[in-house]
Amino acid sequence: MNEKRLSRGMEVTVEVEDLAFLGRGVAHIEGLVVFVDGGLPGDTARVEITGNRRKHVESRVLEILQPSPYRVPPHCRHFGSCGGCRLQDLAYEQQLALKATQVRNHLTRVGGLADPGEIPIIPGEPTFGYRNKMEFTFGADPDGNPALGLHPRGKYWEVFDLRECVLPPENYSQIVEITRGFFAGTQYQPYHPRQHTGFLRNLVVRSGQNTGQILVNLVTAEGTIHNAEKWVGALLAAVPEIVTIVHTVNATHANIAVGTLAEIWHGAGVFTERLGDLTFTLGPLSFFQTNTRQAEKLFAQALAYAALTGAERVLDVYSGAGAISLQVARKARMVVGVELVPEAVRAAKEAVEINRIANCEFVCDDAKDFIKKQATTGVRYDLALVDPPRAGLHPKVVSGLIELAPPKIIYVSCNPATLARDLALFHAGGFVLQGITAVDMFPHTAHIETVALVQRENKK
Repeated sequence: MNEKRLSRGMEVTVEVEDLAFLGRGVAHIEGLVVFVDGGLPGDTARVEITGNRRKHVESRVLEILQPSPYRVPPHCRHFGSCGGCRLQDLAYEQQLALKATQVRNHLTRVGGLADPGEIPIIPGEPTFGYRNKMEFTFGADPDGNPALGLHPRGKYWEVFDLRECVLPPENYSQIVEITRGFFAGTQYQPYHPRQHTGFLRNLVVRSGQNTGQILVNLVTAEGTIHNAEKWVGALLAAVPEIVTIVHTVNATHANIAVGTLAEIWHGAGVFTERLGDLTFTLGPLSFFQTNTRQAEKLFAQALAYAALTGAERVLDVYSGAGAISLQVARKARMVVGVELVPEAVRAAKEAVEINRIANCEFVCDDAKDFIKKQATTGVRYDLALVDPPRAGLHPKVVSGLIELAPPKIIYVSCNPATLARDLALFHAGGFVLQGITAVDMFPHTAHIETVALVQRENKK
């Protein structure tokens, strides 16, 4: 059987051997790679071919003929239809092993780097109720009825009514239920991402895992909400942990849960969170790690790699709200954070004042431009920290850091593919991978964070 004979709609039996990045099972038919949506390593399954690509075919499970020994009962009623936490039916120990292997495979296959050997991974604790931020979407279900919840797997234009979610605290589902009930039967219709009609766009809930404080952000198109005080009152009566409720307007066609803050309906528009003995004040758009408890472990690993003596000048690129900058400042001579989002910089500067840290400053600038200016002015750093988005580092950030030439670079990544690509560029620029650790920030999902240390080669 070859690729051309595996046409769309065809049903075949496969044995799932591995798990690919983003959680799809991997099988082979006569040497051809078959990605299996819903398959786990060890499964024997009857699948339907759903797509034919140049180097592989895609399929979905129709029936599990022989289940994997690693299969476990999922916790959530929406599992299988929801697009999130797709590994919930895989034993957690196996999740960890597969994620560590994926990081290693990306380094060697994508980055072309020397095999680092077995990669240590720090498990998540707890494995449920750990998310401190959720973005829920207003939309239409398959029958065209208004809904508030999350997207079905592979159908980003649809929304299903959420009744529970096991990843954030339980009161998030309560906030969704109250909001759904308030807007049901009103004149306010869900925004349509293709037709660009409607009003209600997103409900964003954020909280401090170590403080319990909750921020609720209603994101809409342009317009006014009448009787909003009734919704606010219902939320506050049911969920007393809510300290602020805000209204944000997204006037663009972009299907994202951000925009311009229109009104503060309750509180100060911010909430607080703690990392260790540090306090942070966060607004609707402030970047902060989505799993506070695992972030503490991730930052501890980064500090261990840094091995600071107190004499170092440190550059923190993509510094966000300053979560790691302030911790590094406790052990370094000086920290400079650079971040493009003004609200994040504001939050970082406020955290400096709240925590009375004198040796940490933040600059609102594009990372590649700032690094280029630092290199041309002769400023030198003993350590650079980078924590980019999933797309990884801009090529000019990589080349700028190579030119800036700090002795050490610590790379915090949420995407092993772009991490491997960037580490290969650093390697070509004279930096050698000295250590790497995986951190499971998001149990039951296919995502994995890593902390890597590269050092500049001393050429004799």
